[in-house]
Amino acid sequence: AHKEKLAITIAYCAVYVGLGISLTALGPTILDLADLTNTSHDTIGYIFTIKGFGWLLGSMSGRLYDKVKGHYLLFVAVAMSSSGFFIIPLLKNIFLQGAVWGCIGLFSGMVDCGVNTLIVW
Repeated sequence: AHKEKLAITIAYCAVYVGLGISLTALGPTILDLADLTNTSHDTIGYIFTIKGFGWLLGSMSGRLYDKVKGHYLLFVAVAMSSSGFFIIPLLKNIFLQGAVWGCIGLFSGMVDCGVNTLIVW
């Protein structure tokens, strides 16, 4: 039982490392995203707001972790957040970029909430 709890704790820490990397990924790539979508730097900056709003909504998912199996929900949230990063370079439309970044924010907020909720159980 001790080894299992240790393995789960290490997995939670690894998820947080990945979450930190994904959180900071937008900053260094913002100018490339502006070029990709052929938009101004002012306009592409709204992506930060959209991602933040998604994160805010996702961080309210605590009750959802109470209703379903938390590890499965956490897995889905990590998978969906990660898959968004594969889609981003393919999108040349600013509105689609905003939608995907909003979803990345939503699922990242769910990951943040989920790890904080599940680590104490």
